Amino acid sequence: MLEFDKWKRVEDRNILALESVTRLHNVLDPTEPRNMIFGFHYYYRGGQGCTNVASRSPDEVLQEVEASMSGDHFTLYSLAEVAHLAEMKVPVRRSDPHSAKELVAAVRKRSRETELVIVFDIANPEIDVVYDIDDREASECYLEWLPWSGGDVYVFRMDVLDEGRDGSVVSSVSPPSDSPRVHALLDAKRPSPDGRTPSSGSY
Repeated sequence: MLEFDKWKRVEDRNILALESVTRLHNVLDPTEPRNMIFGFHYYYRGGQGCTNVASRSPDEVLQEVEASMSGDHFTLYSLAEVAHLAEMKVPVRRSDPHSAKELVAAVRKRSRETELVIVFDIANPEIDVVYDIDDREASECYLEWLPWSGGDVYVFRMDVLDEGRDGSVVSSVSPPSDSPRVHALLDAKRPSPDGRTPSSGSY
């Protein structure tokens, strides 16, 4: 294993460390106003494999983490903490299919040469990631998003969510230790049984 990929016990990058689990539970506290977690589960040595994550339950998020493989990376955001960064926020109603068409048109325009994260703040939250949508993809988005209607939709630029402490964009799955993603709630990895995580690696 290469030195840059060396596995060590580092609490800051262990998503199951007590501080990380506590932070997750605190932002999804049922006594607080409704919130949700969204983000991405990247597979360690997974051939660029990635799964979207969206949930209102800390237990549900932790179940996904615990079911993952050692070294898998999770970049998670609290909607309540990043909502002000959204490019746009629009209501989309299932009873009004035209609102979904308007959303697709607005997202298509904004997606030119920009990767966007679409967050559906609904009872069972969903997210999607799009880039440079063409006619065929616009039709697919409409058919996929219409059943997710019934709440507010937030549109984020991925490069804004990926902003590092120094103002640059974190382009790798694993952020550098001196410039982590400043907007992420958790940006950490599933540890091995003995508590070790890789500093980087192929995702």
